[in-house]
Amino acid sequence: MSASAPPSETGIAPSSKAALREIEMLLRARKMADAEAAAVALASRQPDDPDVLSMQSRIAQAAGKIVEADAFVGRAFALAPDRHDVRLMRVAAHLYCGRVAEARALAISTPPLDAPALTLRLTRLLTELNAHEEAYRVAHVACAKRPDDMALQAALAGAAAALGRMAEAETIADRLIAARPAMGEITYNRSTLRKQTRTSNHLVQLEGEASRVGEDSIDPGLCYAIGKEHEDLGADAAAFDWFARGAALRRKRLSYVVDTDRGVMETIAATFNMDWFAQARVGHSGAVPIFVLGLPRTGTTLVERILSSHSAISTAGEVNDFAYAVTRHGRVRDKGNLIAAAANADLNTLGEEYWRALSGYGLGGRLVIDKTPLNFLYIGLIAKALPKARIIHLTRNPMATGYAMFKTYFRMGYPFSYDLEDIGRYMGAYARLMQHWRAVAGARILDVAYEDVVADIEGQALRMLGFCGVAWEDACVSFHENSQPSTTASAAQVRRPLYADSIEQWRKHEAKLGPLASVLKTEGLL
Repeated sequence: MSASAPPSETGIAPSSKAALREIEMLLRARKMADAEAAAVALASRQPDDPDVLSMQSRIAQAAGKIVEADAFVGRAFALAPDRHDVRLMRVAAHLYCGRVAEARALAISTPPLDAPALTLRLTRLLTELNAHEEAYRVAHVACAKRPDDMALQAALAGAAAALGRMAEAETIADRLIAARPAMGEITYNRSTLRKQTRTSNHLVQLEGEASRVGEDSIDPGLCYAIGKEHEDLGADAAAFDWFARGAALRRKRLSYVVDTDRGVMETIAATFNMDWFAQARVGHSGAVPIFVLGLPRTGTTLVERILSSHSAISTAGEVNDFAYAVTRHGRVRDKGNLIAAAANADLNTLGEEYWRALSGYGLGGRLVIDKTPLNFLYIGLIAKALPKARIIHLTRNPMATGYAMFKTYFRMGYPFSYDLEDIGRYMGAYARLMQHWRAVAGARILDVAYEDVVADIEGQALRMLGFCGVAWEDACVSFHENSQPSTTASAAQVRRPLYADSIEQWRKHEAKLGPLASVLKTEGLL
């Protein structure tokens, strides 16, 4: 510490606290070079200050320097092992760095936290680390101490739903909504926990709340909840209108340009071309993951549940480990530069790091499913870096897919899903990318149509199991009895026996889906 600035009660010199605030402002303004220079200058004066090291970790992470971020927070944790905020930063850094087993161990062993914000952070990290029972336990203990903390109660409801405890999740949600009716996200979550009926639904309450708050203040989640409950009750016209209202509100709050994503997919196809595939580079042959991928709402969760009902197959759910591995090897944040860097990555190391991360979830089974839909972007790298990986690609009628995405409140990810024309344009670019992947790696990809699974679950399950190299087990057709956690938008649906209700549902809205159909025709998908 500087001799001219005595330490404060927190152990940080007042001048250093001011410097950290200035660095925070630079970081938020995305002035990365200035933030890093200021942090380096501060660290030269206080090299063993956990707060300075933590700030350096944040800056490194924001710059895509994932390994450096982990190293900085590792030093901070060594200096302040009892600081819960530093501990949770360490957990997150381990996760992003591919050290999943260490991240899980550190998160699971974290003692009860007094600060609600840190407890929420811990439950989110445990959820991301596929430690759903532990997330439920942490939230349950916290809620017992702070029964009036609505954010903690919402976390408990989410953890209960992931574990299939739908009645408990609904009871908690009812209590939260009674206290604060305008909670859009928890309102939508509650409506998705089960199929609503004429004798048991929330429409009077929900529509009353929508009228009370008015157009300027209504939460998109409330709109989607009303739409979902109308659809459950067969009021299709009202359902679509509410979905459209929620989508328009959500879209206004996003600074998203679909052409950016279209350009990225074109760059991917141009980079990972036939010449790139012809290069004699060897990946990690010891890994045996099953990638279940495609657009959201195409049946990826259904297929995951069918396959993971097999005794030899477990699932990590939707994880970001392959994207994290690619980012580490690219060491850049710009998408274009990242793609170019990933094309030159050491494929054996990339595959090995990914498999180590996936294995870190502590799952049983010889084969492990990674059910992250957007992994379709990485099929080229997956095919080369993981030569034994199975890639199962879900397809579905384009109109049904578009409508299914449009009526879902994803909250995180899929920003194209809130506008019908954006959906169509994104789907066009996705279809062209998949056509490219089939041309260069077709033998590695098994296309599975959602409609075929619904029509013949046993036949399609047998086909997929054969592709994965395992023998038939009857449990696979009883997927709804699968007790493994699920956090996807289909978490409640896949706990029901197979149904065909949604296959032709889009036809009830064919006229209103005209903008989607028009774009899909232009894109050559209809």
